Amino acid sequence: MNAFSPKTISPHLVWPPKQFYWSVIEHTAYARRGVLPPGLVADVADDFPVDVETLHIVAAPDVHGSLIVCAAGREMLAALDEDVVSVKPSSAPPALDVDVSQLELMTGPFEPVATRRRRLHRHLTLAATCILCTGLVIIGLQRRVSHHERFADALSEARAGLFAAAYIEPDSLDSLVERANALDELAIEPTAQFDASNHLAALLNAWPPSSDLTVESMSVTDGKMLASLSMSSDPSLFLSAFTPPSGWQLEEPRISSTRGLTRLFLQLSEVQP
Repeated sequence: MNAFSPKTISPHLVWPPKQFYWSVIEHTAYARRGVLPPGLVADVADDFPVDVETLHIVAAPDVHGSLIVCAAGREMLAALDEDVVSVKPSSAPPALDVDVSQLELMTGPFEPVATRRRRLHRHLTLAATCILCTGLVIIGLQRRVSHHERFADALSEARAGLFAAAYIEPDSLDSLVERANALDELAIEPTAQFDASNHLAALLNAWPPSSDLTVESMSVTDGKMLASLSMSSDPSLFLSAFTPPSGWQLEEPRISSTRGLTRLFLQLSEVQP
């Protein structure tokens, strides 16, 4: 390896592999390119014929999962022109399979000022873009909040106008709603009125003429008519002559006798259409 590289006017230098020190770190989980971390320097110190403190060491992963290490003298890199922005090997030693374009020596403490400025400028541009986008989002949210506030104010004004037109105090609305709910719970749905007079008249018209007949009780409900009769004669004569009113049917009558008096219980059911 030569001690120093000749001066050149090109800002991008490509040196032959003999200008560098090489090593390989196998089976490592580190797979990033750039300056070799201090914790891995001890793994390659014995591979270099000079003190590692005098070397600037970079690394890049190869296709086999190993880490290819490339080093150059710090004095040699420090002696380069200020216009040099890149130093890379032209190729790797034959035994190594690595993309040499990833082995950039002008990194870390030897990074050119122009490169550092470009990176800083890129970061500042990204930061400014993020700040601008954030500001636009905040402005949009503020405009939306203002729109909703105006809408809420309009609703409040309309609500106040309705209360004023109805002569209702806004503070009494809750009590009015509670009172209305209580009235709804107490409300009784109207039921259809049942008229029993027509049914009673039809039942009485159905009685066969008889002088030996006493009506003790008679009741009419929705769909039912009940009658309790007493007589001293044979009740079969009454039953054979009795014809239920139209729309009604006679169920099995009940008969009881005591002390020569016969009681007859009749039950009629309304015929369902």
